[in-house]
Amino acid sequence: MAQEMRMAGLSVPAGSAVRHSLEVAELADGSQVTLPLLLINGASDGPRLYLGAGIHGDEVSGIAILSQLCAQVQPARLAGSILCVLVQNPLAFQVEHRIPVGLYLKSPLDQMPIDPWASFPGNAEGNLTERLAATLFSLITTCDYAIDIHTPTRGGRYVPITILPHPSLGEAFRRAEDLALAFGSGYIRRTHAGMYVADGILCVEATRAVVPAFTL
Repeated sequence: MAQEMRMAGLSVPAGSAVRHSLEVAELADGSQVTLPLLLINGASDGPRLYLGAGIHGDEVSGIAILSQLCAQVQPARLAGSILCVLVQNPLAFQVEHRIPVGLYLKSPLDQMPIDPWASFPGNAEGNLTERLAATLFSLITTCDYAIDIHTPTRGGRYVPITILPHPSLGEAFRRAEDLALAFGSGYIRRTHAGMYVADGILCVEATRAVVPAFTL
């Protein structure tokens, strides 16, 4: 029998699921920036998987994919638990852009860094992007594995690909590779250089924190 899943001030009994909005920050007008969480706690013990989509606000297909996937999960038949953040970058999602472009255009220097995907582990005292990354990272590091889902923007077509973190991350990298192989992606990219394995990237910093992760 699984234990209660405790997270973000919630207790999720074994064999059940809960939706929750997690507050991240308050904007100048007093409105809240929140992350939509779905917590699924299986009926029996097992690893915890983090699933995230929409860290670039125009990559909406991943959000739909996760919504449909999680709707099919039956907690009573699940071993382990799932922490799903359907929209990891709500401000960018609202303006249907990769980043919250209005903030950036208003004051580019003040708003850097602007892309949370490349800003991990974040900074709870930093700008809005860094604070968002810090909140996401605090969720990711409660899990055993993490998958960060990216999709084409409107009209785009990509070859399905899994991008692993930097191979220098040792045993955690090997576990991320094992997860990618088990996941069954048609093409797995292993690389020692480039933006996808740079410091600050979600899957790199998660794996460095011993939460094996990859970009999908």
